[in-house]
Amino acid sequence: MPKHLSITHKMIIAMLLLSFLATLSTLGPALYQMDRYISKESQSAAIQGVNGLQYLLEEQKKTALNFSEEAALHPPLIAAISQKDTAAVLQIMNTFLKHTNIDFVTITDETGRVIARTHEPNKKGDSVISQANVASALKGTSFAAIESGTAVKLSARAGVPVKNEVGTIVGVISAGFDVSNGKLVDQAKQIFQTDMTIFLN
Repeated sequence: MPKHLSITHKMIIAMLLLSFLATLSTLGPALYQMDRYISKESQSAAIQGVNGLQYLLEEQKKTALNFSEEAALHPPLIAAISQKDTAAVLQIMNTFLKHTNIDFVTITDETGRVIARTHEPNKKGDSVISQANVASALKGTSFAAIESGTAVKLSARAGVPVKNEVGTIVGVISAGFDVSNGKLVDQAKQIFQTDMTIFLN
């Protein structure tokens, strides 16, 4: 009788072991395939998110460029920039900004020295000629870029030369969107259903 029980136990253990091995041999490849699928889907979603974010940044650059180009043709603004009249420049620019979603505008003179900032009205007189969009505009070429600034740490911005009636460059309008405030990333997350973060440098 004890031998019979011993054989029964051995058979039960053998059956359990065979069942476990059979399950493992079936489940293993399935889990591997599922892991590959999830990894592939995650990678695809990440790529889509990055491409989507890049598209949104390019759209912001275009919007900033269009705004700056239109503002640079406004005669009262040209006159105020020529005269380095900070109060007049701010009044005109703030009126313009009411009708747009532009985050900030920096206006410089012909040397790249700040006449006015809409986002920091009391800060002026410093040079921003090191910014690529300003340097390019002072050479006569409008330029949009993703770059850092002195007040806005990371932005999609565009610099456009401001010319007087005889075609002389009297300053630069540099307008843009603050990329560092998280609004663009939140928008991209909502659209593309992917977590993302933008890092400076």
